[in-house]
Amino acid sequence: GRDSRVAIDTLEVSPDAVRTTGRVAALPLAWLIGLTQRESPDPAQPPTLGGDLELGTQWDLFWPLADGGVPKAELSVTRERGDLLLPVSAGDGTGSAARLAAGLRESSVRLRVDGTELHAQARWASERAGDATAELRSTLSRQPGGGWTWGAQAPLSGNLRARVPDVAVWAGLAPPGWRVRGALDGAATLAGTRAAPRLDGQVEASGLALRSLADGIEFVNGSLRARLDGERVLIERLALEGAGGAAGGGQLSGTGTVSLADGEPSMDIDLTLDKLRATNRADRRVVLSGKLRGALAGRKLTLRGQLRADQALIVLPDESTPSLGADVVVRAERATQASTGAGVQPVSALRAPFDADVDVAFDLGPAFQVRGMGLETYVEGDVTARVASGSLVPHLFGEVRTRRGTYRAYGVKMEIETGVLRFSGPLDDAGLDILAIRPNLSQRVGVAVSGSAQHPSVRLYADPDLPDSEKLAWLVLGRPASGAGAEA
Repeated sequence: GRDSRVAIDTLEVSPDAVRTTGRVAALPLAWLIGLTQRESPDPAQPPTLGGDLELGTQWDLFWPLADGGVPKAELSVTRERGDLLLPVSAGDGTGSAARLAAGLRESSVRLRVDGTELHAQARWASERAGDATAELRSTLSRQPGGGWTWGAQAPLSGNLRARVPDVAVWAGLAPPGWRVRGALDGAATLAGTRAAPRLDGQVEASGLALRSLADGIEFVNGSLRARLDGERVLIERLALEGAGGAAGGGQLSGTGTVSLADGEPSMDIDLTLDKLRATNRADRRVVLSGKLRGALAGRKLTLRGQLRADQALIVLPDESTPSLGADVVVRAERATQASTGAGVQPVSALRAPFDADVDVAFDLGPAFQVRGMGLETYVEGDVTARVASGSLVPHLFGEVRTRRGTYRAYGVKMEIETGVLRFSGPLDDAGLDILAIRPNLSQRVGVAVSGSAQHPSVRLYADPDLPDSEKLAWLVLGRPASGAGAEA
């Protein structure tokens, strides 16, 4: 790049005032990022911004030191040449980062002080990262002991306008593994004071899409209309379609309010699901209808709702799925911990980001299918998911029953006559009451499972009762043991 140049045209210092004018040319953004990177606590982490952008700065300052003087100042920072590289998702579902040129055409910030008047302007124009303009007016006040200050009660006025043709450019702000698309357009006026600013205006989004390949979540054809009302954001309309769009993806719609009054975040959102394809993985497909209501007040998160599965397919992982041995321990540590030998914080000591209070009822509906590990069945029933205040672990309460189910064991496909899972605590430790019978035999034989999911009890079953060897013979061979020869 070009050599940076600093020119101080005027520098006058007297007991009454300070006066200086000057400029900086060809200041590279990479140099500023380098300074920030060296100060980072994790030098191995790459910077989030890059590019060959060069900035130019001009200033003209007159600041009185004696009583009665009126300050005057002008400062501007503008793009001279080059472009900015923004972090975006690589698009492979792994959450890895890539960089995209913003196509920057104009970028400037201008600040002017004339006596008590404060005026600031900002302008951003780019091909792919959107356009934005902002203007702010306020006042300075004289301090009793001399000097000038921008007080907390200084009045504010101004306006803000922004347009982003595709928010995917800013997808580096999204959680790892998620992709976000859509266009944003908004305008607002600024009022209030420096301590309590107020924004009033409108924000609209179209073509919204959210996708997480790992979770099988995909929402498309979304739209949003929200109104800025001081310290509140009123969500007047939110609409998203599930995977497949109008061809069977269903819809999610909602309204609500988000507030930052007194610096304390709060939220109240109502969502309606209408045959929404919530997950679309090959081993986890769920279509849901119902209502959810979420509220956030500080760290207190409350979630209530009633959901029904219109259709679902859950494929259980095969028993042969590779897994780590019991003697393998995986630990994730920061480089600083590794260098100092500090241990990893145990899960029991982790603090939840929110104090959650969840109570959501689920109706499994008429077409909830479970397959895998020898099991193939429809299930029905009602369960309630709850998370108590201060807990990280969800609990389930209710009963689930099998319908038209089969179970394959000992090379035989058996029919499930009784299949009941009773939940009364942790979701992975349901009570089991299962009886699978081999069909089309004169003798009733099969397998009975009782106990709990964590401590199941499996035994051979016969009615009338038989010795275990006879039960096994009927189950495997379909007839009693001969008692002699190679067959026995």
